[in-house]
Amino acid sequence: MLLTQTGQIEINALNELIYTFYFSIGIPIQFIDKYGAVLGQSMPVLFPISPIRRKNALPIEDILKTSSERKNKDRPHFINNNDDENYIYVDIWDEDNYHGILIAGPMLLSTITDTKIDQILKKYTCKFNIKQELLRYYNALPMIDIKRYDFISRLLHRLSKDQYTSSINIEPDKSSINYSPKLIDYRENSFFHVPYSLEKKLFDALRKGDSNKFNKISIELSKYKRAPLSKNNPVRAMKNSLIIACAFFARSAVEGGLDHHVAFTLSDCYILKIEEKNTFSELMELAEIINLDFLFHIKNQSRNKYSPIIQQSIAYIQHHLNEPLTLNQVANEVNTNPSYLSALFKKEVDINFVTYINKQKVEEAKRLMEFSSDSILDIALHLGFSTQSYFTQIFKKFEGVTPKQYLKNK
Repeated sequence: MLLTQTGQIEINALNELIYTFYFSIGIPIQFIDKYGAVLGQSMPVLFPISPIRRKNALPIEDILKTSSERKNKDRPHFINNNDDENYIYVDIWDEDNYHGILIAGPMLLSTITDTKIDQILKKYTCKFNIKQELLRYYNALPMIDIKRYDFISRLLHRLSKDQYTSSINIEPDKSSINYSPKLIDYRENSFFHVPYSLEKKLFDALRKGDSNKFNKISIELSKYKRAPLSKNNPVRAMKNSLIIACAFFARSAVEGGLDHHVAFTLSDCYILKIEEKNTFSELMELAEIINLDFLFHIKNQSRNKYSPIIQQSIAYIQHHLNEPLTLNQVANEVNTNPSYLSALFKKEVDINFVTYINKQKVEEAKRLMEFSSDSILDIALHLGFSTQSYFTQIFKKFEGVTPKQYLKNK
């Protein structure tokens, strides 16, 4: 846990959480105690600061006050500072004692337009000569969709509740260029980093969807004795390794042509699944599933064989599965005639437009049922179905069973 037996923040555990989250998700994170002091943060030198606000963009004192008085303590919270900068934060409590917040951000949920930049400059009565600097700031912020925003909030919440032990100090010793005691211990215990060339070959195989080569390299990698990422806690160490692997797999998958929303949603889903496991054997089994699933998605992504219009249509559908999509809507988005799009879709994808959308919604529903705690009704409404009964009808058409039966069989 983040708290010691005496109710104090465990700094080593805090640093382990911060580094695990930041290097896996790529979103800045910091811990602010109840007095407003920053006890730990990811990459402090690179922590994003808006050029129009040379201090924190959030009313931290108000957030801390609200959090300390909150009745519903056990869930993540969201905040937008009205300049399109979004944050997720989790309250840290020890029974009735409030300690502070873990806050991740800033991040964007949509692209910042030139008009929005002008509005922000006008709002703060800033000179327009800093417009380019402000644009660079916003372009540097991670942009995620609303679904991933939700997944990240759940992950941060789970990490804040997990069990940690004293982690390995990964900060360099700036006072000396000699090996630190930790590094000497690593060498004496024969802990070595896997050769970069071998890891590069693994990610190359993943990008190409080459399962045979990927499996062969994985076997070679397993021969190396890895340095533990959490001292005296092999389960936590394995979790950390798998979380980092998911992040790298997602990036390799995108480079291999997989839609980035699909790749990162897949990564986020599995990171949540990793945190749910309690034994080393469960994690090993899940690691195999993760490998196979990423390879499957890369091998079976076939958008590149389609014409540009169909590629754009599929991308739009994937990004708007939570809406009641229509042929006219998608045709308008890709600037073509609805009748032409319908005929072209049937010709290239070998399935009619409506059936394709419903099939993709069912696949997304299956993923949500497995990786989220949402009810079937919530999932149906989230995916744009007007009623649960209609969702059940469509689901059974593709899967042969109702959503309830599917969950029971899982």
